[in-house]
Amino acid sequence: MTSADSHDWRLEGDYFEGCNCDSICPCRFMRDPDDGHCNAIVAWHIETGHYESTQLDGLNAVAVFVAPGNMFTGPKMMAVFYLDKRANGEQMAFKWKRSGKSSKYIPFDWSGP
Repeated sequence: MTSADSHDWRLEGDYFEGCNCDSICPCRFMRDPDDGHCNAIVAWHIETGHYESTQLDGLNAVAVFVAPGNMFTGPKMMAVFYLDKRANGEQMAFKWKRSGKSSKYIPFDWSGP
């Protein structure tokens, strides 16, 4: 990366991930999903952040993936990608129910360059 390609950015928030499998996602170990197909959702909530002078506080991003087999080795389709920033300042609260399926939550703090 050259200095002309570097940008000032920082993101801090929460990452959520879940799929339809009953335990740890077998796709991560190149194994087939429990039900033979993979339905996964990943979401990011940016508590505070910026890209150059653009404020990203309160931004939410969600992606839903559908794969007729293993998420990493088989064909896949991204069904939805959604960005949401509440214009009225209302924060979007995540209610994360694990309900016995494969899921994880990880706080993140990323920055660059």
